[in-house]
Amino acid sequence: GRLQSRRERKSLEQHSEDVRRIAEAVGKRRPDQRITMKRRGGESHCPRDSSYKDGTLQVDLLGMDGVIGVQETEDGWLALVEPRVTMQSLVRATLPYGVVPPVVPEFRHITVGGAIAGIAGESGSFRHGFFHDSIAGMEVVLGDGNIVTATADNEFSDLFFALPGSYGTLGVITAVTIKLVRAEPFVAMSYEHFDNVLEFALHLATGEKREELDFLEGIGFSSSSLVACEGRMIDKGSAESGIFGEVRRLDKFYHPWYFRHVQKKRSEMIRDPRVCSEVIPLEDYLFRHDRGSFWMASYKIPSFIGRAMGFMLTSRRMFRLASALPQVFNKREIMLQDFMLPFSQVSSFVEVLDSYLGVWPLWFCPLKDIEGPHPIFGVPESDENYCNIGVYGIPRKADFDFEEDNEFMELQMIERGGRKVHYAHSFYPMELFYGALYDGNAYAMLRDKYNADDAFPHIYEKIVTKDGKL
Repeated sequence: GRLQSRRERKSLEQHSEDVRRIAEAVGKRRPDQRITMKRRGGESHCPRDSSYKDGTLQVDLLGMDGVIGVQETEDGWLALVEPRVTMQSLVRATLPYGVVPPVVPEFRHITVGGAIAGIAGESGSFRHGFFHDSIAGMEVVLGDGNIVTATADNEFSDLFFALPGSYGTLGVITAVTIKLVRAEPFVAMSYEHFDNVLEFALHLATGEKREELDFLEGIGFSSSSLVACEGRMIDKGSAESGIFGEVRRLDKFYHPWYFRHVQKKRSEMIRDPRVCSEVIPLEDYLFRHDRGSFWMASYKIPSFIGRAMGFMLTSRRMFRLASALPQVFNKREIMLQDFMLPFSQVSSFVEVLDSYLGVWPLWFCPLKDIEGPHPIFGVPESDENYCNIGVYGIPRKADFDFEEDNEFMELQMIERGGRKVHYAHSFYPMELFYGALYDGNAYAMLRDKYNADDAFPHIYEKIVTKDGKL
């Protein structure tokens, strides 16, 4: 059932009315008209071409950004939210109850719907899997205008497991119930330096065995300088005691970008990694990569200017700048991809990235492979966990060719049993995409079953780059 909240931000009645409005628009579309989501300039974190929306019925979800309820139930704490609720709003709505989502994507303005579509992972993923692995249910408007609620164990369970990573091609998500975990207001951080990728990857792969950890990620500055960043939540008293190090804020415009902060600590780590620790407020930690968009701002904006303009360089403003100034932020200069590899393949894949493209820094995010049905367009079931390798930068390769080199890295990933997150550019042939990589037959059957086939674009139309349109 739906949740009642002690502190509602949007009533169930208002939500239901908004959903009826969306369902009516979907049901009344012209027979020859496909349905897409309306996107305003600069609000998306997706760099792909959006011309596939031309001539479609663009459903406006602008008002679907309410937190409907946060409540403790027999099954634990749950939040009921609409799809355009941002990660910042979600955390601020749940943290007063002493709970947060197990996995919180790192940019403040990534939405719940976007995190589901983009199969998002973050530093809680080494223990909890992807963002969608913590979802208990989704309300969905189907292509014929009918409204259903899909869960893991009801009659719409096949839809429930297929929606993540489907990019709005099976239905319009209008509400999401999210499982929450206990939280503390601070994160005690420790850092460890590694001088080779193999040992570094092994350390990340075994992180789940360290029971005290709540967060784990890695930043690679070169093949001989990589840092594991580990966090555990602690209470206010422990934070103020000083035993975990000094309390450091990350949210002010004059604070260094997080990757710069970690980079400067490397000499201390190399001398004695055991003493390299500090305490960060939880919200600051969860969105530590938002200012500067990891390190992407550093390619175009010098650090000293970045600190002076820090308030302007949130991830949302960076994407707006990139949209408004394509001559400055040239897509063809940048490799922007998230490759998900089995841990046993991480070292060899990074070796190719380094030797062929020379892209550093790299982000490493361990991803637990949760048992149970997998999304069609996610990672395949595996005997080992995955590691997301985030490639966000301008390659040092002198003759970098956007299409050819992206295609080359796709092949390197596929040969190693990997997949990638489809917010960025892809170049797969259709036969490979719907055949060897993903189960196109299962996808076609679901589209037919849930009246999506003549209502929504095929996912291949949306995510694969064609005719040089970036």
